[in-house]
Parts: sequence; C-alpha cells; structure tokens
Amino acid sequence: RPWNRDIAFWEFFKENNGNIDSIAGVNLWASSPINRSHACDGKITTTDMANNLTFLAHFGKVTLREKFPHQTNRLLRAYPGATPHLSLGYSTPSPVFITKKLNSQKTLKKNIKKPGKLKFNYSSIKEIYTFSKRDLWFNTVFPNSNKENWFISATASYWRTLKNLPKSNKKSYNYLRYKLSALDNSLNYTIKKEDDLPAVSAQRRYDRYNNYQIPRIKGTYLLHQLRLHLGNKMFSNIMNTLHNKYKNKTINNSKIISIINKKTKKNIKPFIEQWIYRKGFPKVKIEITKISKIKENKWNLELSINQDDIPYHFYSDILIKTKKEKVLKKLEINKSTKSINITLKTKPESIIFNYGNHIPIKRKSFYIWSNFYDDFQNIKIVYGTKRQIEANHTFALRFQTAIADRYSEVFSPIIKDSEISKKQIENSDIILLGGTSDNSLTKEITDLIKDKYDLQTGKNFFVWQGKTYANWDDGLFLVIPNPFNDKRIVYLIMSNSALQLYNMTDKIQRNIKSWSIFKKGKIINRGYHREY
Repeated sequence: RPWNRDIAFWEFFKENNGNIDSIAGVNLWASSPINRSHACDGKITTTDMANNLTFLAHFGKVTLREKFPHQTNRLLRAYPGATPHLSLGYSTPSPVFITKKLNSQKTLKKNIKKPGKLKFNYSSIKEIYTFSKRDLWFNTVFPNSNKENWFISATASYWRTLKNLPKSNKKSYNYLRYKLSALDNSLNYTIKKEDDLPAVSAQRRYDRYNNYQIPRIKGTYLLHQLRLHLGNKMFSNIMNTLHNKYKNKTINNSKIISIINKKTKKNIKPFIEQWIYRKGFPKVKIEITKISKIKENKWNLELSINQDDIPYHFYSDILIKTKKEKVLKKLEINKSTKSINITLKTKPESIIFNYGNHIPIKRKSFYIWSNFYDDFQNIKIVYGTKRQIEANHTFALRFQTAIADRYSEVFSPIIKDSEISKKQIENSDIILLGGTSDNSLTKEITDLIKDKYDLQTGKNFFVWQGKTYANWDDGLFLVIPNPFNDKRIVYLIMSNSALQLYNMTDKIQRNIKSWSIFKKGKIINRGYHREY
C-alpha cells in the first residue's frame, strides 16, 4: 500500500544505491544502513541469506487463515477484481538481478524471428464440414428389436451434430473434429471398463453402460461414414426416405439396407455391417514410403497404409504439413495394404493420419474430465507440501467441496503428497493439485510422461505442445492414464502461482476435455490427445 513510510524507504534506498545487506519485516523502516542480521514477526533473515539480495518480503501472514472474496465477508467483499489473501511463503526478489535478466531477455527477443503462421488448406474436403439444415430428416421410427437400437439412437445423435454444425468453415471443422473425438474417447473408455460387443448384440441392461454406448457411438460413426461415402445430397435423400416411409412404425436392419441399396443402386450391405456386426476398431498403420520432386513446384508424397485383420472400407483424412501450409486430404481405404500418391506444391515435412477423427481407433490416452463422474468413489485429492502448504491445503478443501456440490454429494479423501502410499496411487483415480514446485507426486508423474505428451515443467512455468506459459495467471488442466496403472486416471491441475491455482479450483469448469489451458479463471484453449 502507498504509505508515506514506503515512499521514505524508497527515497532512502535510491540515495544509498541499493547498498543494503538485510532489511526485513514490518520494522524495516527502523533499519540503519549497516550490515546486520534482523528478525521479526516469524520472518528470519541472516546476512548469508541476504547476500546479494535487496530485501526479503513475506506475502500473506503465516499465523492467519486464508481469506476469500465473498459477499458476506465484511473484510473482503466480492467486489470486481477482488483477490484472496493467501499464505504464499517467502519471496526474495533482487531488483538488480531481475533488471539484468529482463534486459538480456529483451535483447534475445529482438533477435528471434517468429515463424509465420501456416495457412490451413482444407478446400479439397470442404463438403465434409457443410450440411444444409433444410436437408435434415424428421419424424420418429421405432426399432423392430434390440438389433435396431443402434439406428434409433445414432440417427438422433448424428441429427443433433449436423443441426449444430456452424456456418463458418473453420468453426465447423473444429466443431465436428471435437465431436467425433469425444465419441471415440467415450467408446475407448466404455470398452476399457466393460466388455466390447457388436452393436446388434446390445440388450436392455441396467447395470452396464456398454449396451447403450457402443451401439450409439458405432451407429453414429456408421452414419458419418455413409455421408462421406455417398455425399450430402444422397445421404439426406436416404435418411428422409427412411424416416418418412416408416414414420411411427417399426423398422429392421434388412429394410434399412434394402432402401439404401435401392437408392444408391449399389450393394451397401458390407459397408454397413462392418460397423454394427464387428467388435473393436479399424487397425491402421501408415508410413511415408517416398518423397520425390516432380517439377519445380510439384512434389509427390507416397504413403503406405496397412490394416491388420479383416480390412475395413472407410473414409478418413490426412494432415500434411509443409513449410508454407497445412493441407488436409480425404482418403478412401478399402484394402489390407494400399499405396497412395498425393501431389503437393511444396515439400511435405510431416503427416498426421485421421486428423479429423473420422474413424474410431484404439487409443492409449482417451480419458477426459467427465470420466470423474463415472467413477467418483475412487477419487483421491493429493495436494503439495513442498511449499505454501497452507494455501495448497485450503485449495484442496475448497475443491473437495466444489466437486461434492457439483455432482458427487460425497467428499473425496484429501491426502498430502508426502503421505500417499504406492498402493493408493496404483488403485485410485488421483486429482493432483499444484505444479512440480509444490507437489512431489506431480513432479514424479510429469517426469514419466513429459516426452509422450510434449510437456515440460519448472518453477512457475510450463511448456505445452511447444508453447511456453510463464505468466502468473497461466494454468494447465491435464487428464492422462495413470502411469502406474493405465486403468486408472490422473487429473493434473498445475499453475504458475497460488492465485492461479485458486482461480482454477474455485469452481468446476465444464467441457475441459483431455486438456485445457487456463488464463485466470477462463479456459482459452482445449483439446483431446492425438494417437497418430
């Protein structure tokens, strides 16, 4: 606060050119400009500790509890911009040292040339991300038996997806990509927790999710594949015919296939049955076999695509990165082994197969935040004790309450990072609060996964997917398989400051997905883990 004695101190500081060995505590104004040790009010400074430092400050009061903004708090009202009072421990800033470092970074920043943003070219697959709402189907049909439940559930699911497709090409691309990825993650989670089954084998069950989830998800993928195979116009014609002809009537799989064959004048039966009569996922391996220059502005990319077991006939895409742009190309795969040639204007540097998530694949990292609700009885909250232990414990208690209020109605156990056992780590879903400087278990787990997830962590910073986040109000929420038992989940909540950890745990955010970047209390970026 701008008290008069603050001003007097800084005037004194400037007159003496910062030549002060030790100034500490609330009595710093009485300190004389000589070398001395000083201690007051629980804050201890020695000459050795103060060597090359200007002052030693303490944020918060170690003898008092934290205070949070609230309308009923007479001392800390929840006015706009109000921040909590936290016990944050010690800070030892040296203006001379910091100034030198800042100047060196400014010089370095001037010499660094930022790479230009690559153009995203998806013009060749534009139809996939457009669908007129006037072409949607209406009316209700009923299943003739449990074998047709996939159709009833999937038509409702895919109808909603297409209806909410944004008009903007860029927005619709990201929207559909994330929708399909969410389905794939849910399918992997269901099969991991329960048994797999063909969509037509589902029964009415009240003790398992797989008899509902698998038919709905695989059925939705089947309708999506049909649209890619037939095009928007023919797909819409077929769906409207089915729902008009069997309005308020029952329908079976034979009639569905018969109408599609009649409309397309093709045998679509194998294309449909591969999705509803089989277990598992397409098993696809892709590699670059050759890159060659054809002409001055033309390059040829040769790909080899292999499928294990009985091959699927499906459509997907591939993202090709060059120096100038990112190009998306549509692929049709219908053999065990296939060679594909793609012509480009510039030399390709890297590829990502199934970037739009058009087919379900077996994933290693498929957990998302909403999985917490499926198995909340096995959750344990682990907070850090390496520093600012009082604030970390308070955050854990508040987050425990927020989770119970939001959904579970029960308090998840809270454990210190120094007290959780190996058995508890292996057999529990764990919520880790705090970064590597706060939580020793966070440090242990991030060291195990950093290469796989392109993650780097340090004191008050982290690097995620090649981008550095070093501001105090940056935070990362990351959901990954437990590295000690992949049937269990780790929810990492890391931040660059205690105040940011407060912002991230003050309430339960929705739609976090597999990872989210936080800025203060808001999510500014999020996504799912990729397998290819």
